Amino acid sequence: MGSAALRDHLEVFETGPAVPAPEAPVPPIELKTPQPELPQKPIAPAELQETAWQEGYEAARVNYEEKLLQAQTQAQERQTAESERTEAELSLIADRLIEACNDLQRTILQRVNEVCLPYLREVAQERCLDNFSEVIIALMKEDCAIEVYGPPGRLQAVRQKLSGAAINLCSFSEADTIEIHAKCNETRLDTRLGAWLDEITGGEHGSA
Repeated sequence: MGSAALRDHLEVFETGPAVPAPEAPVPPIELKTPQPELPQKPIAPAELQETAWQEGYEAARVNYEEKLLQAQTQAQERQTAESERTEAELSLIADRLIEACNDLQRTILQRVNEVCLPYLREVAQERCLDNFSEVIIALMKEDCAIEVYGPPGRLQAVRQKLSGAAINLCSFSEADTIEIHAKCNETRLDTRLGAWLDEITGGEHGSA
């Protein structure tokens, strides 16, 4: 075939309708079927009751422990306050008891003094005059002139105690004194009855 004939064929071929190029294949789309949600297993009434009981029990336990702690704290506070109040009351009672005992002691001593002091004063005077008279009698044995003077009542008591001795060696004279005094030459004697009475009566004595 000549070049002219090939050209004619090509022209016919080029002027004919265009054949579209084949399209690329589309990959298939996978459709996911949604899975239905399975219903939850229903809770049995027994389980609900047990759960409710546990929750109620726990709440009650916590509440009980709180109430118990509060009660214990209040009881401790009351006990402490009661102890302090009791201690204060006992201290007050002890102070009053001591004061009452002191008052009773003073009253008893006063009553004892009122009853016993006259007797004790008399005994002390009698003992003192006995000792004094014994010394005077001892001096009489030495033929010593003795001067005796003192309050009238006690002077008379000494005179009676010297009865039967060499009383003519003694001269008696009254004097405004508490003690009975005696003088024999350079010797001086006294009864020292005032010191005895001061010790017995605490410094309160008369001139009986």
